[in-house]
Amino acid sequence: MSERKRMSPERFEAELARHRQLSFAGVDPRGRPLVRVFDVVHHQGRIYMHGAPRGEKLALLGRPLVAHAHRVVAEIPSHFTDPRRACPATTFYASVQVEGQFSTVDALERKAEVLSQLVGGRQATGSFVAMDPAHPEFARLYAKVIDALWVGEFEISARHGRFNFGQHKSAAVAEAILEGLWTRGAAGDIEAIGEILEAHPQRLAPSWSRGPEGTRLCVNLDRRRTEASARLLEGAYWRPNYDLEMLAGVQVAASAWVGLETPEGELVGTARAVSDGVDYAYIGDVMVAEPWRGRGLGKALTRGLLDHPRLRSVRHQFLVTRDAMELYAPLGFDTLGRLGTRTWMRRRPASVESPR
Repeated sequence: MSERKRMSPERFEAELARHRQLSFAGVDPRGRPLVRVFDVVHHQGRIYMHGAPRGEKLALLGRPLVAHAHRVVAEIPSHFTDPRRACPATTFYASVQVEGQFSTVDALERKAEVLSQLVGGRQATGSFVAMDPAHPEFARLYAKVIDALWVGEFEISARHGRFNFGQHKSAAVAEAILEGLWTRGAAGDIEAIGEILEAHPQRLAPSWSRGPEGTRLCVNLDRRRTEASARLLEGAYWRPNYDLEMLAGVQVAASAWVGLETPEGELVGTARAVSDGVDYAYIGDVMVAEPWRGRGLGKALTRGLLDHPRLRSVRHQFLVTRDAMELYAPLGFDTLGRLGTRTWMRRRPASVESPR
């Protein structure tokens, strides 16, 4: 295996944990190959699953097994990097494999603990009673049902992880791929851009991402950046009664959310939009850190958001501002009217045809 494609232990564990289903393969006592797919939960370094206490899966107990999961990140056509020479598309992927053995969990308390983890990961909301043996209703609601279920434990003896996010490619080739993904803008391409940028050993900067003062547009912000984004928006006049938790929540819920980061990785700008993807988009929460204002970051941030694949073809793009009309007018926004102290503005992308 190429060392450049081998996963670090930290990346392996993170990749394995994101998979709620694994395919298990082994050979039964009669020498027949068996493959079974289980819903799983990763708990305390082991893998657990459940099912009826019968069936072919029980023939795999105590026998060597391998479990596998594979995730396609993006299909990269050859024209992204060479417009003239055709070849089969490259697949960017992450693949994890574990080896080990099944055993049966018999203790009621342990089974309840595992099943509680399974339920919690898939039904995070609801008014159900917790699967806690100490709960006064546990015996009535759960004890008999849990006792009748089979719960399996997979103890891992070996781990293997491999991924290809273009981390072994030159910066020029990787940036050409990022240009192609941004232009294509298909489902999953924005997420792929984030994974490629994070995995590459160099600080990639495709043309669409280059902001003023060495900043870079981030187009796949996630929950790891919500606190930084919320702190930028703290005290904004249009969010007078929002605490940090509420500010973080609206960023994550956005249809498109972008930021600007410094070469050191500090988030110094944030902007988001809510859209139906066709007719309407509302631009909001455009904010640049105070020490970075007056350097063109606000315009670069907004331009990057408007060019986002989830917004660039939306027919009507709206925003409301109290004092930034001169920022948005050069980007194509026209004033529609006033609402108290605020100005309504609308932009119609020139590349989008109006319906007849």
